[in-house]
Amino acid sequence: MSKEEKRAPEVRFEGFHDDWKQRKLGESLSILKDGTHGTHKNVENGPHLLSAKNIKNGKIKVTEDDRKISQKEYEQIHKNFQLKSGDILLTIVGSIGEAAVLQDPTGITFQRSVAYLRSSEIDTYFLYTLFIGPDFQKELKNRQVVSAQPGIYLGDISKIIVKIPKGMKEQKQIGKFFKQLNNAIALHQEKLSKLQSLKKAALQSLFPQKDETEPKVRFANFKSKWSQRQLGETLIERNIQQTQSIEYPLVSFTVQDGVTPKTERYNRQQLVRGSKKDKKYKVTEFNDIVYNPAN
Repeated sequence: MSKEEKRAPEVRFEGFHDDWKQRKLGESLSILKDGTHGTHKNVENGPHLLSAKNIKNGKIKVTEDDRKISQKEYEQIHKNFQLKSGDILLTIVGSIGEAAVLQDPTGITFQRSVAYLRSSEIDTYFLYTLFIGPDFQKELKNRQVVSAQPGIYLGDISKIIVKIPKGMKEQKQIGKFFKQLNNAIALHQEKLSKLQSLKKAALQSLFPQKDETEPKVRFANFKSKWSQRQLGETLIERNIQQTQSIEYPLVSFTVQDGVTPKTERYNRQQLVRGSKKDKKYKVTEFNDIVYNPAN
């Protein structure tokens, strides 16, 4: 069998060699349905009625501002069907393709913008990883119907072709690996968010605000007022120019990466084609503040 025909990834965990099976997603699902289509009355206290906007980056985010419905209406919605821990939620109206694994179904239900998927043949976290992968997301995008807002039919989801390990053991190992990876990413994102909040608070506290001459918070032993002047009075523009050379390599200034080698962004030959070899560029030195008004 050629490499192109082989239904298996190039990199695998040790001990797995069988080809993966290929089938329509719906053939491996025990449940594929969407949330309630009904019109429900809001109440102050009761189960939450959530929508696609509550699912983001693998998480189900519930706040006290989200809609609530009566217990009676909640029980009517779930008279013949109950959500379970491990069900996968997939947004199918408006924001398409966000997914999350339901951990605790207590006191929540969803509008029709969210689909419920359950399988006894596929490991939960393997299936979730498949859903957030680029191939499945591309299939969703190709099948979406655009009207007042984008949407995708459950029947079209069930027809998407997926490749799955034949054995549950390999599925679970792959699912576990990506679950741990996602948890690590979430942990670092949480740390980043806290650091960004700390930075924002520090900028507000360690710098004087408008019409103030000193900051609210200061490091020890500093008590004098800050001076105020026009920025141009404190800066000197250095406009030394030099031709490109090994000693003076050409760099560029980007919003994302700051000062970076020019060759990392462009093909050097295309960049200088038609330009003079003795063209001069501004020289930058260590600790310069580089500013490009065009960016």
